[in-house]
Amino acid sequence: MSTPAYNIDGFYFRSGPNIQINLVSAKEILPLRHHVLRPNRPLESADFLGDDDPSTSHFAAYDTEGNLVACATLLDKPFIINPDIPTTKDFQEFHPELLSTIGMRARQLRGMAVHPDHHKKGIGSLLLNYIETHQSIPMQTTDLWCNARTHAASFYQNHGWITVTPPFDIPNVGPHVQMYRKIRQY
Repeated sequence: MSTPAYNIDGFYFRSGPNIQINLVSAKEILPLRHHVLRPNRPLESADFLGDDDPSTSHFAAYDTEGNLVACATLLDKPFIINPDIPTTKDFQEFHPELLSTIGMRARQLRGMAVHPDHHKKGIGSLLLNYIETHQSIPMQTTDLWCNARTHAASFYQNHGWITVTPPFDIPNVGPHVQMYRKIRQY
């Protein structure tokens, strides 16, 4: 359900879910990350390498009742293409300029999750837009990348992300594709 226009950190949104986005600790988002991304594995499997690095940012989206409904993490990690996984033909043909960004400073989007009760309400889009607009300035980087689950790839493509690789398997997690986004500068 959409709400009237509202403001998050000075960014004006005409409509969408009424949520509050905060920077939080990894510990605060771990239960949701586990519930959505690693449901049949131990809680520790949702504790990612780099979660406690000082440069890592964890985002939590809360509904009007204060319930955690979505989360995501950004880590400082160069954009690297695994040499064992070929790039897509579209990436090679239509985005050759991105080959020069490989190995450059970037941020990896990781652990993005929306609670199943809140899917298809625009919360993931709002969180992703918030991250893109707020992380380009303080980190002085314009590049984001992620390993997206194959069923989520269209979500990222709809937000301007480019698919870099064909599907590959992350053991005990499932099929993913690597994706890239040059984020907006404000």
